[in-house]
Amino acid sequence: MVFITSFINIDLKQTFATESERQAEELRAEMSVDSQEAAVREGEEVDILLTVSSDIEMGDIEGMLLYDEELLQFVSADKGINGGDGFLKLSLIGVQQGYLEKEFLISFTALASGKATIELSKDTRAYSFDNGESILAGGPVVLTFDILPNAEGSADTTLSSFKISPGSLEPEYSDEVDEYHVSVGADTKRLIISAITNDPAARVSVEGSDTLDEEENYVYVTVVAENGVRRTITLVVKKENVEPVTTTTVEFTTSGTQIVTRPVEEVTTKNTTKVPETTVQISTEETEPVTTMAVREPDIETKEDIEAKDKVSRLSKVITALIIALIICVAALVVLIFKRRRDR
Repeated sequence: MVFITSFINIDLKQTFATESERQAEELRAEMSVDSQEAAVREGEEVDILLTVSSDIEMGDIEGMLLYDEELLQFVSADKGINGGDGFLKLSLIGVQQGYLEKEFLISFTALASGKATIELSKDTRAYSFDNGESILAGGPVVLTFDILPNAEGSADTTLSSFKISPGSLEPEYSDEVDEYHVSVGADTKRLIISAITNDPAARVSVEGSDTLDEEENYVYVTVVAENGVRRTITLVVKKENVEPVTTTTVEFTTSGTQIVTRPVEEVTTKNTTKVPETTVQISTEETEPVTTMAVREPDIETKEDIEAKDKVSRLSKVITALIIALIICVAALVVLIFKRRRDR
């Protein structure tokens, strides 16, 4: 067991002091770490001694302690402190006798190697035992110490397999590379990651894979070896912007030209987009459709394509008008011939 003594000497002041007294007083916070062992290692228990003091006799105390839950696990504490998952509440209520100094012993287990941090919030306060007035702390106060890897066990952080879905890694996975780029579709919301360690005793954690909300996202895959050695793999995930694909139908009739554009379902591969065929139908009111053509739109419609379509549209209108005029002339001629024969 490693015993760390953290003296957090907090000079407190009364809120009912005059403005001149407040300016004259200095809030001080001091912290020191004293360990009986050479270092704190993963898997060991760590004891923290929190000492709160004041020149004014104190009664009740309230405050909050924050700690890194990935590196430390709360075990137990003296009366007045409880919680977990990164937050501890300091609440000593109903004190029967005033005091100038109060100590709290807090025990943690070191879960992994790294730089551990415990912070006493700046809102910590005590109350005067005599009149109950608030005495503010000169916080926040931060205690930081290193947790070293376990001296025993393997330091292997390599992976036998590393796969993602959707997308692919760029470059291909290697134990020598810790940063990769990934391209996914614009509608991708989640990245599925499969990471298998060579050492069964090593463990893997993933952060950021379930929230791909931005155009560029960062996903972190952390491998922790048996002895506590850590390796972090960073994935830079970018979303591709894909424009919608549409199909256009052009219909020529005696009453005019109608152009209808409808969205179609995309079939997208890595570099190509397949689009369903478009039908152009030319017809008149008097006859059935005379021409049916099936054409395929290009992947990207250029300005020249649009201008060409406009020319075809205008030409088709002229042809349609000529056909109608011809039909009218033929009909008039037939009527005239029939009338002359009847007069004879």
